[in-house]
Formats: sequence, structure tokens, C-alpha cells
Amino acid sequence: MSWQDLVFSVGGVFFLVSIMGAILSPTQKPPRFSCALTAFWLWAFVVTYASLDLWFSFYVGVLSASGWTLLFFQKRVC
Repeated sequence: MSWQDLVFSVGGVFFLVSIMGAILSPTQKPPRFSCALTAFWLWAFVVTYASLDLWFSFYVGVLSASGWTLLFFQKRVC
């Protein structure tokens, strides 16, 4: 694992941890636009991590992007 992979993956873990409260809350959801925009760019990062062979960052990025995607759908339902 390279130092770049470590830095990106640690950042991804913190992004995921920071939204856990919103994912678990029944009422406190960010606006749909924010969720969609953040999810889009996190998925773009995931593709970039794979193209750079940063596999740990890739897997952490999938979790983080999935969290924001889940928030988007939760906001649409609520």
C-alpha cells in the first residue's frame, strides 16, 4: 500500500463516519441536491482510484459513495 492510498483511504473512512449520524437518523437528512452531488463525485473518485491501482482507497471509496447514495434515496423516501 502506498502512502497516497493510505491518505485517500483514511479520508474516505472519515467521510463515511461523518455521515453515519444522518444515515441512522429518521429525520435529519441533508438536501437531495447535496447528496446527489457528493455521491456523484465520490463515485468519480472511486473510478479514479481503480485506474491508479489504489485498491484500498477504491474499497473505502465504494463504502463512502454508497453511504451518500443511500442518503439520497432516504431523503427521497422521507
